[in-house]
Order: sequence, then structure tokens, then C-alpha cells
Amino acid sequence: MPRLPRQMSGGQRQRVALGRALTRQAGVVLLDEPLSGLDAQLRLALRAEIGTMLRATGATTVHVTHDQADAMAMADRIALVHNGIVEQIGTPEELYRRPASIFVATFIGTPPMTMFNPNDDGDTPFGPLAPTARLVTLGIRPEQVCIGRNSHPWTARARVRLIEHEGASSVLHLDCSGAPLRARIAADTRVEIGGEIVVGCDPVHVHVFDRDNGMRLGSAAAFLEPSRG
Repeated sequence: MPRLPRQMSGGQRQRVALGRALTRQAGVVLLDEPLSGLDAQLRLALRAEIGTMLRATGATTVHVTHDQADAMAMADRIALVHNGIVEQIGTPEELYRRPASIFVATFIGTPPMTMFNPNDDGDTPFGPLAPTARLVTLGIRPEQVCIGRNSHPWTARARVRLIEHEGASSVLHLDCSGAPLRARIAADTRVEIGGEIVVGCDPVHVHVFDRDNGMRLGSAAAFLEPSRG
């Protein structure tokens, strides 16, 4: 470029440094927040382009980022670090579908996993848990919550507090007997703010976490009252 580094913007300097790293044909490439200085549209375009280029070179890449969307889109494996401790190592799908802790569950995913606690008797908006599951936190992904009459084992009534329109889909913010809940629905599904709807889910897709240490214990299907199991 015909300009000195001090004459370029932060995003321009970042792109030049990234281009130099990718053209060295190194066996190992270290990237520290390579997309952080870019606007949203350019970030999405470069995310795909960089991923394609790195796979074509066959280089091993260590990519440090605070953006979970970049990590999920670009990584083959993710090491998620929290306060200097590795919370979980795995593929993007493993971290999303089987998070090792509450931190992983709420950090990975947009929107994040919804968390709620049973009451002191072990009751949830969907039904009771076994006595062994009193001091736990439950979590569920928005796409695992269905609305309308359905055949799911767990159903409950909920009130719509907010609708986030995202184009092809919408995210409902719900109040389910005092417990916050999110549901991802098709954009053409008709619901109204303030309206009451029926929601359902399968306890297999509801995660159970230890409330003290935040670690995942399994799915809610393993913690149902014997009469419901």
C-alpha cells in the first residue's frame, strides 16, 4: 500500500497484517482477534474467506477471540477459557449441544441458553423433579421450545413479554409461571405481545447443572419424579 502504517485506520492495519500472515505459508498461524476491528458486514465476509484460505493451506491455526460467533463459525475445535481455567474443549457442536458448565451454556449460542431454577420443592413450570434434583439449575436452548398444542412430555402455559424479529425466525421472550424462557419460532408464526400461549419441550433436551459449581449433571430426563419417568 502507498501509505505508512500510521496513516491507515485500525481496521486497515489489521487486514494488512492478516494478509501478510496468510501469505507466509507457515505451518502454524497464530491469530489474535483478527476480526475485532472490522465492521459487521466485512467481518462476516472475511470470516468465511479466512476460513476457506486456512483450510486450503492446511496450516494449523490458533485463533484467539472473545467473540463466540467467530469461534463457532471458524473453529474445528474450541478451548473455552474462563478466569484462566479451561471450561471445555471440543468441537463447536459439542460445546453447543453438551455444554460442560453454565458458563459454556450461556456463552455459546445466540441467544444463549435460558436458565431457570426449580423451587424449593423441586417443581418446575413443566412438572416436578426427583428429590435428588433440588439444588440444580435447568437450561434449554430456544429452538428446543415449541409453541402450540404438541405431544412433548413437558408442557406449560406462558405469556409473551417480547418478540425479537430476526428475519427468517423470531425469538420470543416468555414468562412461564415466573420462570424466564426463550423460544425460537418461524417468522410467520402469529403471536402477540401480552398473549398467552402453550409451550412444550422434551426433558431430554433440558440440561441440568449443579447450582453450586455450575457443572452439567445430565439431562432432565434422568431427574424426573419416578411417577413421571
